[in-house]
Amino acid sequence: MTQKIEENISPETGDTQLIQLNDFDKEIEKLIPTCGTVALTEQQKQALFRPVNEQDIEIRPDGLIYLPWVEYVARLKEAFGLNWAIVPQGMPKHNGDYLVWGFHLIIQGKLAGFAIGEQEYNPDNAYMSWSDACEGAKSNALMRLCKGIGISLELWKPSFVNAWKERYAESYWDTDKHGKRRKFWRKKPLTQLEGKKEVTSYKTVNSASYTDTDTIKPLTPSELVRKIQGAESLPHLKNIWSKHHKCLDTYAPRDKELVTRAKDGKKKALLTTVK
Repeated sequence: MTQKIEENISPETGDTQLIQLNDFDKEIEKLIPTCGTVALTEQQKQALFRPVNEQDIEIRPDGLIYLPWVEYVARLKEAFGLNWAIVPQGMPKHNGDYLVWGFHLIIQGKLAGFAIGEQEYNPDNAYMSWSDACEGAKSNALMRLCKGIGISLELWKPSFVNAWKERYAESYWDTDKHGKRRKFWRKKPLTQLEGKKEVTSYKTVNSASYTDTDTIKPLTPSELVRKIQGAESLPHLKNIWSKHHKCLDTYAPRDKELVTRAKDGKKKALLTTVK
């Protein structure tokens, strides 16, 4: 396999680095004739094309619905076992406010698709490292690749999106990071049945009328991260965490990790300030 040299700009120093990479171009060219030739059994077709579980869908504060990346991985493993992979096209690139990275989808040794993943990234953001942004771009590329082979196509149908939001989501008004009031979205409280007693994972509260005397306010992951980032002292951070840490019970695993990392980073920064 031939080698090539690729320039990459370090996000930490801004210096240009020369990185030696495996040149996959010729290998990918060999796979181009295999495009569209993956033969599927009936069982594999059912695994790929069955309707998405609506309760697995999440919603961003801006109203965009999505399926967590673990659901795509699970569907691919169900259909193909370990006979699939996503292969990066070179190194990730930092382009403006985004990190972009291309990936090929290989299934059973055949080329099944190509997509470019992206992730918003700012080197000055202490709560998202370069590696975190790379993982985000990889997950985004995986989602786009899976769309190309028929997984969760409903998420791109306006009729499905509108029906899902009406049933599973709710909108509310709050202040964004620029201090402006605007509409946000979140999933409705999860209803659970314990015997004959019906409980919810958190009570519904009108954000606009919320005060510090309320015992709990349901927050989206981004809202909680902003509150954590706004903590002015360790006691303030502790107060925020004691009030809202139970919101983590309603978050997806990736969002839980993001909030916990934000809390730990803020605590470390405040400890450094105290010293």
